[in-house]
Amino acid sequence: MNYKLTVIVLVLIIGIYQTVLNLVRYLSANNPTPDNLSDVYDAETYSRWKQYSAENSRLEIRSGAVSCIFPIILLATNVYSFFASLFSDAFLQLFAVILVEVTVSSLVSSVFSYISTMKIEEKYGFNRSTVKTFVTDKIRGFIIELIISLALTTMLWGLYYAMGDWIILLFAILIFLVTIVISFLYPIFSRIGNSFEPLADGELKDRLMELLTKHGYQVKAIEVMDASRRTTKLNAY
Repeated sequence: MNYKLTVIVLVLIIGIYQTVLNLVRYLSANNPTPDNLSDVYDAETYSRWKQYSAENSRLEIRSGAVSCIFPIILLATNVYSFFASLFSDAFLQLFAVILVEVTVSSLVSSVFSYISTMKIEEKYGFNRSTVKTFVTDKIRGFIIELIISLALTTMLWGLYYAMGDWIILLFAILIFLVTIVISFLYPIFSRIGNSFEPLADGELKDRLMELLTKHGYQVKAIEVMDASRRTTKLNAY
């Protein structure tokens, strides 16, 4: 079985699928204002939102195409195997491949993210990120992605040598468990690069507490994150 060709075909299929979704979203930006929302959005506001949505969709189409092309080029030209061949130790070979993949994907996504944040978001008055904040966020994200990718791939590698052909089922279970664990650890991860403070006493806090306890949640605290430091589309969450 030609594994390289299989992976290239899968990457291509995923890329085409995502491009089609973005294209549909882009074309939908030309739809008229629905009648049941005509009293909510005035014509000027809706027209500006359509322009904003269309620009983002066009950028996502380009981003998706480039993100699809780069892995195919790396696979077809044996870039991964070249960097792996620089090392004799199997783990170092694994690390080299992951490092190349995460680095390339992060660079590509950062370029388009910069255009989205510093150009489109700035144009429509949403951006509050500085270049320093943007770069810091991207470096932090790169490190976290590299650590998680290396950890998951190391687990897969270990399971393969331990369990053989049962690897697919076991790794699927492992990914499920990791996803659950990360979702519970998100409150910890979200504090990296963000600040939180307790929600002030008042009507909002009382209503939130009442809503949560009404539906069976045990609330330890309600905190506010400084989302407005990066964008005006969110003032907090």
